[in-house]
Amino acid sequence: PTTPYGSLMSNPTTLEMFDEIDNVLKDTPIIAGVDASDPYRSDLKKLLKMFWDKGFSGIINFPTVVLYGDRWIESRSSVGYGFEREIKMMEIARSMDLFTMAYVWSPRDARKMAKVPVDVMCPHAGGTAGGLVGFKAEPYEVAVKTVQSMIKATKEVNPDIICLAHGGPFAEPKDTIYLYEHTDAA
Repeated sequence: PTTPYGSLMSNPTTLEMFDEIDNVLKDTPIIAGVDASDPYRSDLKKLLKMFWDKGFSGIINFPTVVLYGDRWIESRSSVGYGFEREIKMMEIARSMDLFTMAYVWSPRDARKMAKVPVDVMCPHAGGTAGGLVGFKAEPYEVAVKTVQSMIKATKEVNPDIICLAHGGPFAEPKDTIYLYEHTDAA
């Protein structure tokens, strides 16, 4: 998990990881998870320039405030560091010609990000099943409805956005077969 505050904040950690990843990948774009709610970097254009200058090809809003629930979103929004700031970050990234991916957790958020427009929408189906934590995800049937509702909302605003999906019961390659058969995820 990422640490929202303190010496191990996600933005500096992600920037530090670039050289190690770039050393292994030769012809693959590297997408950075950028925390728009970083209180030490209030100028989003400067923040994004740090990632661009380091060599990242694009960004995704991660960690996103929507991971922490409504109470966190409300408290962060009240001081200008909520989901609206993530939308603003994507708008700036687009103006800088960075590739943009966006995590969304609801059709309402998908519509907002589709208006930017982002290049790729990534509806989130909740915590990913299994792993070291042993997260118990929603059943496939519930997760595909959740994902498809966000894909539908995205496509209503901008049919050209590529839609993927992440999380929930879709943890293993075999799980994604069900996802692809029951949603419009690419």
